[in-house]
Amino acid sequence: GNGQADPMSPPTKQRSPSPDPTGKKRPHGLKIISTISAAALPNAPPDAFREWEMLDMKKETDFQRMNSDAANLDTLLGSDSPLYSSKQAAAEREWVETVLREQVPATYTGPHLVWPLTSDCVHTLVQHFKTNPDCPLHRKYVVELLVAARALFRGATSLVTETQIQSGNHTKLVIVGDLHGQLSDLLLILVKNGYPNPLGTQYIFNGDFVDRGPHGIEIVIILFAFKLLYPRSVHLNRGNHEDSNITREYGFAMELAEKYGRGLMLRLVLSVFRWLPVATVVDSRVFVVHGGVPRFPGLLVENIKQVKPLEAVPERPKCQEEVILLDLLWSDPTNSQGVIPSRRGPNSVRFGPDVTESFCRDNAFSLVIRSHEVPENRRGFHFDHGGRLVTVFSASNYCGACGNQGAVCVFTNPSSFRFVEHIAPLLSDFLNWEATSPAVYLPTLRTQAAVSAAFSVVAQVREHIAFCKMDLLRAFREADPNGTGRVTLAQWQHAMAQALQLSLPWEKYQTQLLETTENGSVDYEEFLQRNRIDCDPRYSSWKDAVRRIIHDALHKADLSLEGLKNFLDHNSDGTVDEAELLVVLQKFNLGITERQVQELLCEFPRVGKGVDVIAFIESLRAHARFAPEVDEALRFLNAQLRHKFPSLVHAFESFDASGDGRLQYTEFVEAIKETLMNVETGAMRDSMDLEQSELNRKTSLVLLRATQSWRAVLSDEVLLKIAQAIDTNVSGAIDYMEFVDALKKTFQAFKVGNNVIEHISRTLKMHRFSLEKAFSLMDINGDGYLSPSEFETGLRAFNSLLPPDVQISIREIEVLAQTIDVNGDGRIDWQEFLSAFHLDLSLTSPLSPGTPRSVGSEILEPSPTTAEKFSS
Repeated sequence: GNGQADPMSPPTKQRSPSPDPTGKKRPHGLKIISTISAAALPNAPPDAFREWEMLDMKKETDFQRMNSDAANLDTLLGSDSPLYSSKQAAAEREWVETVLREQVPATYTGPHLVWPLTSDCVHTLVQHFKTNPDCPLHRKYVVELLVAARALFRGATSLVTETQIQSGNHTKLVIVGDLHGQLSDLLLILVKNGYPNPLGTQYIFNGDFVDRGPHGIEIVIILFAFKLLYPRSVHLNRGNHEDSNITREYGFAMELAEKYGRGLMLRLVLSVFRWLPVATVVDSRVFVVHGGVPRFPGLLVENIKQVKPLEAVPERPKCQEEVILLDLLWSDPTNSQGVIPSRRGPNSVRFGPDVTESFCRDNAFSLVIRSHEVPENRRGFHFDHGGRLVTVFSASNYCGACGNQGAVCVFTNPSSFRFVEHIAPLLSDFLNWEATSPAVYLPTLRTQAAVSAAFSVVAQVREHIAFCKMDLLRAFREADPNGTGRVTLAQWQHAMAQALQLSLPWEKYQTQLLETTENGSVDYEEFLQRNRIDCDPRYSSWKDAVRRIIHDALHKADLSLEGLKNFLDHNSDGTVDEAELLVVLQKFNLGITERQVQELLCEFPRVGKGVDVIAFIESLRAHARFAPEVDEALRFLNAQLRHKFPSLVHAFESFDASGDGRLQYTEFVEAIKETLMNVETGAMRDSMDLEQSELNRKTSLVLLRATQSWRAVLSDEVLLKIAQAIDTNVSGAIDYMEFVDALKKTFQAFKVGNNVIEHISRTLKMHRFSLEKAFSLMDINGDGYLSPSEFETGLRAFNSLLPPDVQISIREIEVLAQTIDVNGDGRIDWQEFLSAFHLDLSLTSPLSPGTPRSVGSEILEPSPTTAEKFSS
């Protein structure tokens, strides 16, 4: 309507020049003079890598979707306000000043930085990381380096660097692709191509220095140190992983926390990443960028120079400038015309050869060099778009699983270049690398790649199983209409592909995912139970509190047994189904979500379309706390009721002489007295029955003496006090839920609510990134702690962004905030809390509701202490 283009709209599609599949074509005047190849990893596992790559791409797609949703947290929590920014900046300044005042202790054995930096100092730093890669540089020196680097980058006039291959006295220019925390690759590149030097090698490092590998901060330190030492010999382009959102998900944030503990180190590093250039232009002919060229036709480098620095690439770009930044860091090439959606995220794109050709023509470029992805040919480089664009990737054997070569692009003059490929040795072998034949370390790397790829695939699939548990259960039950609990292997494979939406060769991985099969079938409930998200014991106190939520809601209603049954079982068929429980949920705040209602009912054996209403009620028992003497008496009574009655509901109905669904105190007292008298009479008879075995007669004699001892202790007055203790809501009568709470300890070991607990654990684990972002926004001073109220505020904001089927209830949020202050000091370690959720592969199958548990040794005679307390 206003004549302005949509900022997200693609360029007009044009006919594409045919791609150059060989990569040997001269790309518009630049000549490839040679390619120096490394010995490839023999028998590298291409299938395993493709499967790993597919899972990794799915993870990235899921993450980008969550990242887009999490963008609303800034508004919800007020972190997009000037006041918030001011508070955050003040906290960072205070932390930096505190660290800079620190004295480096005499026990520190690492290198020391001196200012201004000298060549000896920086090379000593590199040598230290060669020999002691796991000994971090002292944090004071890291902060000094980061502050100086930030000042240098902030002083640039734009986010586009311009250089010449033969600028000054440089003899060559080396362009390095992704390193991803793989320190061995960086060290090998520096050794083979020369360290940065105004009289020798000039470098462009093309982004993605951090994440995935274990030594991201060491790479950053080395690159920043050389940049500060020789500013014109080292050029750094920003990658998509130099981003506040991505580093929290892919490992760099955790790496910094492990090496430097609490504090604002990550925030300081990100403040430097924000000012990194996004592209470098070489001799006005070569455009070097991490991701790809922008989608807009007619875009000039001068337009890119206007892009503003941002700490995070916007998940939902609001203007053309933000879309340009997104494309420069995130886009990938395709052989299709124009731009098409990318698998990397909702707003990312893949650009065609016509887009590259147009960009090069409009800017008089001969070549675009980018990085961002492992080439499909597993080489360290790959040409696309008729030779106009080349991908250079430098992290060899990427993530220890891919078996790919790394490469750098080397220019010695403006008209020609070559590629130098490599396979870096393990970091532990690096010192002996020059004296070691590749034939020695390549087999080790080959084995490592094969094992790592397969292991990673299985680990990621297990996590997907835990995340998609309910979808899998539905798929299995559809394949098992008779409710046998088993499916064939073919049905298992089909259900896995359908529910997980993964096209994996399931027959290849079934032996690693399935513990056992019986006659070619799978016990799918056991299979699902083996793959679940759980929480470390230190942060498990919330579990019982959550289990009590439904119990307390129904207990508060103080209903009779019949009223409780009618409340849940509307059609009086003896079962409670999902529809009935949802009606109760809507009319009466049960404190759980609709999805959790479904998961709750899945814990029970099916009776038609529902579950047995009495089994459901009894499963809601809570662990009632009584005085020790009362607890001891209840355990004895419990054992006798278990022998006399088939279930607690039979005992309750037998005790309820008036039939009103509640036990008056007098009814309870008289019923217990009668029960004990009957037990004593039966035990006396059996102890004298010569037809009984000698063992049974002795057992009956022991029971007789114990019952007589208890009858002597449990006077009417004592039994009345026990009844009052059981009546926890002090209504003057014992309702069925109170009866179950007090007397169900040995009837079963099953705890209902495991699926609800797992739903909460799964939600917090699956959406950890969004929750971590919420908590980090609340943690303005960056000390890693939140108050319970701050924790609850962050959790509520996070929860409001989730799809309805994965949300947790407000009551559950309150319970979490109230119970996870494990030290009782009013502070919650939110980072430790998030790390507490993990994939649990152990099998802990609960007993089915109503399944008796073996009691073992029962307390029979009252202890002297109990007898004394009751008598007093």
